[in-house]
Amino acid sequence: MPIADVLTSLAGVLGAIGAAALGLFGRPLREGLPKRVHVPARRALLTLRMLHSGHIGDYIAWWTAGTSVLGGVCLVALR
Repeated sequence: MPIADVLTSLAGVLGAIGAAALGLFGRPLREGLPKRVHVPARRALLTLRMLHSGHIGDYIAWWTAGTSVLGGVCLVALR
């Protein structure tokens, strides 16, 4: 097994553990972050919230955009 596969798998596992930790212990983890990490992440989150109001049309638009990107990637990969 190539080392790149092992490293990719390890990164995926660590990302999943990080996402689970944020879901379980989100507030204490966020409060413990340094300001130089917390401020840009907060700005990015606020930008995403401004783009997505929760209206059903937003869900449909983002779903359609994601499906289009996935279809384009598959088209390029299968050429």
